Amino acid sequence: MKTWITRTGAALAAGALPAVSAATQAQALTKSGTHTCDAGGGHVGLRAEQQLLGHTMHFNVGGKTHMVSQRYSYGFNSGLRMTQNWTASSESLLLSGTYGYCYYPY
Repeated sequence: MKTWITRTGAALAAGALPAVSAATQAQALTKSGTHTCDAGGGHVGLRAEQQLLGHTMHFNVGGKTHMVSQRYSYGFNSGLRMTQNWTASSESLLLSGTYGYCYYPY
């Protein structure tokens, strides 16, 4: 399983805003990877955790997307089989609690 971690967001150039403005755009922490569930007909799922309840978690497994708010953790069952790329993001994503998994719906 391969995993990549990135931080995305807008960077502000020095002097681009007046000195009275300290506003910056929120940055989302993203964790991505690939998970294989080819044994026994398993489906690929994605579990993510975040630190702050008010943030929204974004899930993408093999092109199927889902968003969840007001949760500290959530498991997204994609319904997709074999090998799938996945991505989870949130402003307060916990990297240690974010991973792909196999599940068997039957």
